[in-house]
Amino acid sequence: MDDARPAFPSRLAAVTLTTGGVTADINHETIGPALDSWYFPRYPGLTMIVPQDGLATAIDDFVDDHRALFTDEVQFGAWINPDSRLCYLDLITHAPERGLAEELAGRYGVEGGRRVVAIYNPVRAVTVRLGTG
Repeated sequence: MDDARPAFPSRLAAVTLTTGGVTADINHETIGPALDSWYFPRYPGLTMIVPQDGLATAIDDFVDDHRALFTDEVQFGAWINPDSRLCYLDLITHAPERGLAEELAGRYGVEGGRRVVAIYNPVRAVTVRLGTG
């Protein structure tokens, strides 16, 4: 295994624990920057929910398990649920317009067998909870 690779999951964990979340390009090992766009899981059925303890190891395992799915359009996302304090690890994508993001999130939820519950715009710091239907 490449000695540099384990450092990146540790960096992702540190940023997540410090700021509450992170978006990263796994293939280029870069973090952010946040775009004025709406983010949501591309493959919601693959979302992992993990405790904060051991987060770097969980991120490393998640990335290894799904490495083939990361592209320019599908990146890594992690966020800490403020209510449960658990960390969500996702393969995320985004759309520039809220309506399109809602439409795609609904479609990907059906395809993935798990409903997308919210979309998030990091520049605006706005979370939109999606309907239960």
